[in-house]
Amino acid sequence: LSEGPITRLLAIYQSDMPEAVGPVRSAREYFIDLALGFDSILVHHGWSPGAKDRLLNGDADHINGMDHDGTLFWRADFREAPHNSYTSYKNV
Repeated sequence: LSEGPITRLLAIYQSDMPEAVGPVRSAREYFIDLALGFDSILVHHGWSPGAKDRLLNGDADHINGMDHDGTLFWRADFREAPHNSYTSYKNV
């Protein structure tokens, strides 16, 4: 569970390489802890205030779609923003 009455998902890819990954949403502090447990790169599009502090402090390797919108990330036309940010395994 997350803050508020919603569920947040975190996908972990080990061997399958999907063509499209998403929709990519904002990072949360507990996502950082999960990513560290798998020695992985946290891929996100934006962040909560707590996650921003930790990621800018270097707590985990990460790629922020806010810095790469239109290059490593694209916007799908079949969904409305902010639920339409996608990337690929290859881009990550």
